[in-house]
Amino acid sequence: MLQTVLNNRYQILKEIGYGGFGTTYLAKDTQTANSLCAIKKLNPDHADLQTAQMLFKREADALLRLQEIDQVPKFIDYFNENELSYIVEEYIEGSPLDSLLFQQWNVQNIIIFLWDILSVVQLLHKRNIVHRDIKPSNLIQRKKDNKFTIIDFGAIKELDASKPEEGRTCIVHRGYTPIEQSQGYPQLNSDIYALGMTAIQLLTGKSPKEHIRDNLDRVLSPEASSYPPLLINILNKMVRTDYKQRYQSVEEVLKDLGKVIYRSDPVNYQNPVNHENKTNWEEFLKHLDEIDQQSLVSNNSVNNNVNNNIKHTNHSIQPSNSRKKLWYIPLILIVTSLLVIGSELINPSIRTFYYQRQGNSLLEKGDAQQALGRFYEATKLQPHQASAWEGRGDALFTLRRYSGALEAYEKAIALEPNNLKAINNKGKVLYKQGKFKKAIAVHQQALKIDKNDAEALSSLGSLYLSLNQLNKAIESFERAEKLQPDNPTIWLQKGIVLNSLGRTEEAQNFYQETLKIYDELITKNNNPSVWTDRGFVLMQLQDFSDAFSSYEHALLLNPNFYEALLGKANALVGLKKYSQALEIFNRTLEMHTKDEQVWYDRGNLLTQAFKEHQQAIASFDRAIQLNPNFYPAWLGKGLALMSLKRYPDSLEALDRAKELNSQDPFIWVNRGMVLEGLEEYEQALASYEKAANELNFPPAKDYLDKLPQKLN
Repeated sequence: MLQTVLNNRYQILKEIGYGGFGTTYLAKDTQTANSLCAIKKLNPDHADLQTAQMLFKREADALLRLQEIDQVPKFIDYFNENELSYIVEEYIEGSPLDSLLFQQWNVQNIIIFLWDILSVVQLLHKRNIVHRDIKPSNLIQRKKDNKFTIIDFGAIKELDASKPEEGRTCIVHRGYTPIEQSQGYPQLNSDIYALGMTAIQLLTGKSPKEHIRDNLDRVLSPEASSYPPLLINILNKMVRTDYKQRYQSVEEVLKDLGKVIYRSDPVNYQNPVNHENKTNWEEFLKHLDEIDQQSLVSNNSVNNNVNNNIKHTNHSIQPSNSRKKLWYIPLILIVTSLLVIGSELINPSIRTFYYQRQGNSLLEKGDAQQALGRFYEATKLQPHQASAWEGRGDALFTLRRYSGALEAYEKAIALEPNNLKAINNKGKVLYKQGKFKKAIAVHQQALKIDKNDAEALSSLGSLYLSLNQLNKAIESFERAEKLQPDNPTIWLQKGIVLNSLGRTEEAQNFYQETLKIYDELITKNNNPSVWTDRGFVLMQLQDFSDAFSSYEHALLLNPNFYEALLGKANALVGLKKYSQALEIFNRTLEMHTKDEQVWYDRGNLLTQAFKEHQQAIASFDRAIQLNPNFYPAWLGKGLALMSLKRYPDSLEALDRAKELNSQDPFIWVNRGMVLEGLEEYEQALASYEKAANELNFPPAKDYLDKLPQKLN
């Protein structure tokens, strides 16, 4: 490629970058006095070429539209040659931020950096454009004036409700991507999150994955830092996990930055910034001079009730001696509070939003019962609001009250027919109820609305896995993985499918990669759900000790977190601590007597570890009473009855399990064993052949090999 001349004009000098969608070269424009330019070539071997082409063309369009922004590369050309696409843009000579990460950054430099990049992001957001790819390698300190610039606009997305949705392409870079963007729903303040994580990395010298959030969702602790508390509060608010708790606009960040006054000589600040052009800094100081120095209480510290008593360090300006100007502030706060309270009492929509927000927060903390109460109030106030019904369904689903959850999701869908989250969750409820065909139809409905809906594809994969349609399952998971490459659930399920296909080593690799993702998620969101999911991955790796520890972490955050209790019990089973496991199963049943899964797990433990088959059958019967379509309980009951040599009753239970899921080979193998006990050898042979040949279950072949002796 070197020295190649493209489009009879651009001579390639060297390769300067390689990314997910293509390669970037330094070139000279032979038609403009050999001036330097950057040329991006689309990678034709990209797995999802259609998506890559869409993003590539979008970058060219974006650069053309953003010509007037100084700190964005200028668009020069776009052309196709030899069936390849190229973008030509201004070459930004300077230092990429990722090459400056390990140098010492002081507070002044951080503020200048934020001010520079926020000024660019502000102009993007005014056009409803989200960059979606702010990270150190896409930020350059320009050599000619030391200003920070943003490059790589291939991931941008225009948030325009009036335009049809083209499908949610997820752009994910671990550590810099907020949750809503990784799920395919970027907001304008997703860029604020990415910039905040970058600034925290500059300030601390630690990569995003090295930070652990505290119980207040803070990455940085004001109490343990020598930096100005107000700056720490700003950075923490920029990177809130919930985008609704984050800064909603760049203007809000700039306003709060205006309250962080770091008065040292703007000429003599240290490397790596070494900003000889002081225009931005002087402009910033001018802006600060217009602000009353008494209003140093950060907005976000008030809004989040964090560090209300701020101690000023030597990095911040001290309060003025005059306090006469402040007499009106308490009055303003009182009046504002009364207005907010009054509006909540008067306007049901505000109260509904408040209840929903509380409900979502409680769900995240694992308190589904309290969350249900909040969503119930929301639906009572606004019965025609789909999001309230959706939240109510989520709470009921978490509580395993599937009938109620199904009804709530159906009401949400009736109000918003294209509500993908409600549609997919309805499918998940049907899956839990054992109604696999109906669940498949629901997720396929979601894919008709959005063919790139990763959630629907992942759920279909789980359904096909349950039906032993392994090739379909892996196909669904692979499609979902392309759309959401950092979604740990997809990686985990794909590992389970590979394990079922006998590709054990590949499955183990997927489990290990999934574990890494959860380890990173914990640094961002230290909540019981993440620890519990991590424990489940470790269970697949049969690392029962570490899984137990993970569930314990979850229970430290929420002692009554139901999923963690179940996980802990199953980890104890793996560790062969059966009595402790049974004690936890009994405890969880005191909390939720109507959970068929716990009755089933308890029954398995009783029959396999304690050989208490009669008690186990009672446990399975309770699960069946709660959900007659829960085929694992019928299978468990059949096995317990077989252990008691009650073959006719066992065959009846296994046949019921077979009716509910004819694709589970384990049912057919055990059915064959029961038929052998009844001396029905021909029927037993047919059962083994079904499992071995049609369902491709190798263990069944051992039974086939032994059976001919009995047939003779």
